[in-house]
Parts: sequence; structure tokens; C-alpha cells
Amino acid sequence: MIVYKASASCLIPEIVAGLTIGDPLEKRIVFCEDKCNLSIELAIAKVNGGSFGTNVYSFNRFMHKNLPSDKKVLSPEGCALIVKGLLLENKKKLVCFKNIYDPNLASTVYELIAQLKSAKVTPEDIKIA
Repeated sequence: MIVYKASASCLIPEIVAGLTIGDPLEKRIVFCEDKCNLSIELAIAKVNGGSFGTNVYSFNRFMHKNLPSDKKVLSPEGCALIVKGLLLENKKKLVCFKNIYDPNLASTVYELIAQLKSAKVTPEDIKIA
């Protein structure tokens, strides 16, 4: 089994090119963001005439499918609740976020963190900018 990871900055043709190398019947898993799943699946089907043996997942969907039923995966909403708790806990230390009681702030901050992580932006990169 071969496992691929597609980041937000990764181009779909590059992913598909990597998937066409080797035995087409070998099982392959591609991890990507939810919003890229369909595009990657369509590109694989177009190039290979199908996608048998290749599964495209977001990490969250993969965990939902493969974890035992007694285990739980934290949803994006659950992540936003944790972010809200962290914002409230650290409200006196925050410089950029003044209105921490905005109902959309926690989910927006969670999305921002997810995008920064996906783009491999480090705290050092932010400090330099």
C-alpha cells in the first residue's frame, strides 16, 4: 500500500502523476483536504480510466471509516469549541483578537489555524511577516 499526502499548495496534476507510477492495481490512499477530494478523484479517473485501488480521504473521513466504533473523532465544530475555550482562557493575553465574544470568531480562528497548518506556515514565518 502506498500513502500520498496532498497539501493545499499541491497541484492536482502532480498528485495524479505520482499515482500513475507503478502497479495500477496496488492499493493507494491519498490524504487531502475535504474540498479537494472530488477534484482529485475525477483527475485520477480521467487519467487512469478509473480509480480502483485508490482511495481519496480527508484525514477526518479516514478516521471515521477506520476507527473502532467506540472511538470518536473530533468534528470541526468540536475543534471550534476547543478554540473558543482557549480564546476565553487567554483573553487578557490576546493582542489581535479583541472581541472574543463574537459568535463566529472561534470557527474563523479554527479555519485560519487549519489553513496555516495545511500551507505549512510556522510561527517563525508569521513573526517574520
